[in-house]
Amino acid sequence: MSGAFFGIFQSNQAPADAVALASMDRAMAAWGPDAHGQLIHGSLALAGRLLKVTAEDESEQLPLQDGPHILAARVRLDNRRELCARLGLVNHQSLPDSRLILEAYRQYGLDCVQYLMGDWSFAIWDDTTQTLMIARDASGNTGVYYWWDGKKLVFSNGIKAILVHPDFQRQLDPLVLAGFLTMYGDPEVSDATLYRGIKKILPGQMLLMRQGALQIRRWWQPEQLGFLRYDRVEDCYADFVTLYDEVVGECLRIGGGRVAATLSGGLDSGSVVSLAAPRLQALGQSLTAFVHAPLYEPALAGPSRTGNELALAQATADHVGNTQVVPVRSEDKTLLWGMARALEIHDAPGNAACHYYWLYDIQQQAHALGAKVLLMGQMGNATVSYAGHGSLWPLLRSGKVPAVWGALRQEEPGLWPGIKRRIIKPIVWPAWSGWQRWRASGPQPWADYSFIHPEFATSLKLLQRMQDADHDPSFVDKGDAAAKWLQDFRQGLFIQDMGGALWMESGASHGLDVRDPTRDRRLVEFCWRVPDAAFWARGRMRGLIREGMRTHLPASVLSCKAKGLQSADVLARYQTEAASIQEVLEDAAKLPIGSCLDFSRIRKTANSIVGGEMKNLVSLHAFGRAVQTALFFRQADL
Repeated sequence: MSGAFFGIFQSNQAPADAVALASMDRAMAAWGPDAHGQLIHGSLALAGRLLKVTAEDESEQLPLQDGPHILAARVRLDNRRELCARLGLVNHQSLPDSRLILEAYRQYGLDCVQYLMGDWSFAIWDDTTQTLMIARDASGNTGVYYWWDGKKLVFSNGIKAILVHPDFQRQLDPLVLAGFLTMYGDPEVSDATLYRGIKKILPGQMLLMRQGALQIRRWWQPEQLGFLRYDRVEDCYADFVTLYDEVVGECLRIGGGRVAATLSGGLDSGSVVSLAAPRLQALGQSLTAFVHAPLYEPALAGPSRTGNELALAQATADHVGNTQVVPVRSEDKTLLWGMARALEIHDAPGNAACHYYWLYDIQQQAHALGAKVLLMGQMGNATVSYAGHGSLWPLLRSGKVPAVWGALRQEEPGLWPGIKRRIIKPIVWPAWSGWQRWRASGPQPWADYSFIHPEFATSLKLLQRMQDADHDPSFVDKGDAAAKWLQDFRQGLFIQDMGGALWMESGASHGLDVRDPTRDRRLVEFCWRVPDAAFWARGRMRGLIREGMRTHLPASVLSCKAKGLQSADVLARYQTEAASIQEVLEDAAKLPIGSCLDFSRIRKTANSIVGGEMKNLVSLHAFGRAVQTALFFRQADL
């Protein structure tokens, strides 16, 4: 079941506010056009909206009340058969996913979350214990927000529902704004949103409200899982492909409409398509794959960056079969359109400001095609195509010289390149990265990638906060310490990531269920437990997917070392929209909130873009974030 759920709980036992709930319902109407319902139960007001995607959605009831329990959810369970067997449910074929969650709660209580696989978030009221439980999944495309003023709890899986509550006053949180502008996740506000007072439930967390007290509990802890042990690495690759294929197959569950996918020239989306297309063919369906392609000359491409991925994407489609490639050049879309559309959907600026125009274009075209499901592989870099660190120093320090020699003999580039890459580089890199950090040090170490105003940063003691949190604003890894650095990075993606919430929101706004098999909890946990050696098959980075999927993807894609350059024609697009962008910037500069941005530097960058002098991709994307932030300031009701 796709759609939305939202509610209000009065902890002071005051009657629930039906008028406020109606306002929230109107704000979330686009998320669930097929059905909606609401229920007032004393101090609890609970509602939901439904977008029918699976066959079981026909039996959904919003909210679901059974005895002492009331549930509202946005859920797609991918382990229905296993879960029904565990719960002893025989006639389960037509049971909606929300009913399965309720049955799991009855049997396991709060621990029910451990047995739910898929994309889900829900709220359950238990009359017997007078407890409200709100939970979200471990890593899927979902999210939950809440606002607690000490008397009432307002919650929803879409922030829009909270923003329209009559008692909520919109104020920006300066720490969150500064963190967004400098790409820094301050631990003090890890669960905060841009709006002061509205918080998010992070992946693998639940909120409990009872006896007037609010508690956040983390139920998913992937970092505590131990490594998998294989006598033969080939067995690891076999288990990986078996699990991956199963997960992709479960993501194809649909009651009507079509399945579409995003596709690039890379390994992640390509592997999803390679597993989905044959399964769809067996069901008598074809797969439409949308590929972003530049409209103008990709001026920023080079030997290490592919400016147009269409040829590689077509190679994947030809190799896989049953896949129709649709190039998306977004001729009628602009950067500003994409940024404005993102603000309309998410109510806040985002890091992908330069990409929104084609991301939403793809979703619009998928919806127009009749698709209900859009597949993607967004989390692949942290799971199926994770690169690993490759350093052989842990083996050397433990005296396992034969193992080191064996690894070097398998190096695809050759013995000497392997020695340089896996032994010399890890001990030389700390000096290089230290020099890079020194070069970037100073009062504004973020100057290359942020347009935050220096006085705004100073007022928040931003640099000191970064230092206290051991955050490196130069984003340079630490050589042989890269193993821990990369593990921390992946853990941060898993348990602090809100990308899944953004995909849920954009999909819901386009009548789609956006599904990412590379986010599946079982696959995430498998890849987390795979030892680093498995990610370096025959000395090749991303060895897990390159070896595991070697028959599923074409050689040109498997061997490609160049990274795809999304929005490769962004420079030309900026130049064609220069006048409109300039107007946005000048309007925002006049606002009091505009003092957060350094418009002097922004104007200089704008001039260098128009003059064709700007070639730095990092600065171009930073400029995009600044433009969208200015657009947000200009139109936000603050």
